[in-house]
Amino acid sequence: MKLAGALLALFGSLLAGRQYASGRRRELAGLDSLCAALTVMESELSLRASPLTVLIPLLARESGEPAAAFFSLLADGMGALGERSFRELWQESAFRSLSALREPELRAVLDLGTALGRYALEQQTEAIRHCRSLLASRKEVAGSRLGDDLRLSWGLSASLGILLWLLCS
Repeated sequence: MKLAGALLALFGSLLAGRQYASGRRRELAGLDSLCAALTVMESELSLRASPLTVLIPLLARESGEPAAAFFSLLADGMGALGERSFRELWQESAFRSLSALREPELRAVLDLGTALGRYALEQQTEAIRHCRSLLASRKEVAGSRLGDDLRLSWGLSASLGILLWLLCS
């Protein structure tokens, strides 16, 4: 019976390490999808001056997750524009779909929603570039640390599991 408990503890700690690794990979994929969507957004605004009512559904269809979920929620809420501000719709969509982002990245996305649709086109594209630059630099740092973080996570999980196994057996 003790052996079964020790094995469960070992597998549980390894599962926790796997969950951490999965979360870090999702975080990187999310930053990547947002950077790609913001690149498209900047291009569409600067080259075609596409209205946000056209651009948001396009990004919902063409983006990877979680950017697609974010822009889908925003597109769904665009019918309430007028009753609610674009900034409110943007923030609500961000809070509902971008929860995997850390605080600085989420703050950059929220700040971008304040600038879109309110200022001259040049200022909007500059705000997009600033947000994308911050997200890209965060992604680069997180990506460079990913290997070390994952090895540390797996090592700690395995060590804890083995320690529990030894203590229980």
